[in-house]
Amino acid sequence: MPLILIAGAVIVGVLVCSKIAVTIRRANDISVQQAIWLALFLPFIGQFLEFVLYVMPGDIGSNRFGANPIS
Repeated sequence: MPLILIAGAVIVGVLVCSKIAVTIRRANDISVQQAIWLALFLPFIGQFLEFVLYVMPGDIGSNRFGANPIS
């Protein structure tokens, strides 16, 4: 197997894992269930859901994951 395919697979794996991690952290920030990352793999719906998740404001004050870092 060419080295470029292996390197590409590793890069894609790292990007997918980081996307899931950021989405779970954002879901925690707005008190949404963490299983929402499963929807990100659905075509079109996942991209729309990710956009909505990233532009929603976080909880005001603290939530069960800690204090609001902005306030």
